[in-house]
Amino acid sequence: MWCVTFVRGASPVEALRRLGAEPVSEKLTAGEAASHPTADEGAWIARAAELDPGWSVVVELLSWQGARPELLEPLAADTEVVSVFSSGSGADVFHYAAGGQVVTWFEPTMPESCGGTEPDRFAEAMQRVGLGADEEFTSGPGGALELIRQEFGVELDRHLVLDAPLVAGLVRD
Repeated sequence: MWCVTFVRGASPVEALRRLGAEPVSEKLTAGEAASHPTADEGAWIARAAELDPGWSVVVELLSWQGARPELLEPLAADTEVVSVFSSGSGADVFHYAAGGQVVTWFEPTMPESCGGTEPDRFAEAMQRVGLGADEEFTSGPGGALELIRQEFGVELDRHLVLDAPLVAGLVRD
C-alpha cells in the first residue's frame, strides 16, 4: 500500500503539515521510515520532497492520508493537489482537488468508477495513457502517474521515493 500526493506551491514541510503530519527532526529513507519505532504506537511516517516546477510530493508507504477527501479538500483550498493511492491489491484511486473541492476522482483500473465536481475533466488524458473506457485496464496506478506527468509536468523518481533521505512527518491515527 502506498500513496503519493503532489501539492502545488507548498514546501515539503507545509505539505506534510496540511496532511496532518507532525514534522520529525531527521530526514528518512523509505526503509528508515518503515522501521521507525512509532509504528508500534499506531502512527506512521510520511516523507516529502520538493519537485520541479513548484510542486512538493508527499510519499506514504502503508498509509493513505493523501487519498482521503476530508484532507484533500482543505489541503487544496488555495492550490492544486493530485494524489494516487494503491492498495497493492488492485484498489487504486486518483484524486485531483482544487479550490477546496475534489474536482475529479477515478479508479485507474475502472475509469467508469469516477466522481467529483468535474468527473470527466481528464477524459482525454485518460485515453492517452490507456485508462479509457474501451481499454484493457492493465496500467493501474502507473497510468495515473503517467497522466500526472503529462498533465502537470511532475513525475516521481524511484530513487527519490525509496532511497533518498526526505523530510519526514509523523502521522497519528
